[in-house]
Amino acid sequence: MSKRFLTIVAALGLLLGGTACSHFKSSKKKKPVESKTPAAELEADYKVRWIAKRSSDLVTQGQSPEAAKEQAGREFAERMPYVGVRH
Repeated sequence: MSKRFLTIVAALGLLLGGTACSHFKSSKKKKPVESKTPAAELEADYKVRWIAKRSSDLVTQGQSPEAAKEQAGREFAERMPYVGVRH
């Protein structure tokens, strides 16, 4: 009876150990993929936000949304020539 008991315990150990081990493995977290040009992404995001804010201000002053966006793009290019992203 003890051989049978040991066999059952060993089989259960293998079954449970085999499935449980995958739960306890150290999973290496993948590093986020870094952009090759973080400055360019930052400038592009800044441009989008600046134009959206300025367009909103111009629409509030009575311009049509299309005209406001065009004017905001021109103003951005004039005021921020050092930013690499162009309108």
